[in-house]
Amino acid sequence: MNHRHLPAILLICVIAATFGGCATIDKIVQKPEITFKGMSLKDASLFQATPVFSFNIYNPNAIAIPLRGLSYNLKINGRHLAEGIVTPASTLHASSSSIAKLPVTVNYLDMFDTISSFLRSDKVDYELAGGLDLGLLTIPLSAKGVMSVPKLPEIRLQRVAVTKMGLAGASLVFDVGIRNPNNFTMGIDGLNYELTLGDSKITKGSTGPVETIGKNNKSTLQIPIDVDFLSIGRAISQLLSRKTMDYQMTGNMSFDVPAFGVKHFPFSKTGNMPVVR
Repeated sequence: MNHRHLPAILLICVIAATFGGCATIDKIVQKPEITFKGMSLKDASLFQATPVFSFNIYNPNAIAIPLRGLSYNLKINGRHLAEGIVTPASTLHASSSSIAKLPVTVNYLDMFDTISSFLRSDKVDYELAGGLDLGLLTIPLSAKGVMSVPKLPEIRLQRVAVTKMGLAGASLVFDVGIRNPNNFTMGIDGLNYELTLGDSKITKGSTGPVETIGKNNKSTLQIPIDVDFLSIGRAISQLLSRKTMDYQMTGNMSFDVPAFGVKHFPFSKTGNMPVVR
């Protein structure tokens, strides 16, 4: 508590104690008015973020009042997610407005029963309830709104380059495009994949970590493979002689999720890509 405000607050306490306690306090001290201003995301990542809830607080009294804490209970889609108390070192100045910020760190996977429901969701509803602790008074606060859910990277084959072609097989390099659709940087800890060209399953494998991708940006991962026509069939050589070919790429992306450990998220992409020589 700021010692500059002690005399005024002690005077209020003495008067309240003399003339009837809390009921008298309500008459002497006008309740500050609190209004929800909005929510912004801080330190966002693919699986974790800190929503910061901002409240405008107007103190109509002729004395400053120390803000002792903000208690909160956060629900997402009706499910209890977090609760606690934030103790900002701030003061509500006399006859003026102040902004109080309430940060709450959340893990997105805590919001859903399954990984598939996380993958299908674009937004969630939030509901915040709590109280503003002013020592002599506790004023309820509340907030409702919608929060965006981050999206997994988008994967597609950009092209296949034929670097070597022979009667028995070919050497190929696939350019895998990875797009980050989020407003923050991100990386992938690894990819497991299976690749089909036309009707032929060509290969399956895994990669190491993918370099960090900038926000709303793209990256290209190159995967070299050798194709044996004897084991796969010569139909693949005819596909490689075309200008474009159909493909299907399926697999899993791996991420080290805070508080959950390594999790695998499925992906599947079909399309048509150019063949370059």
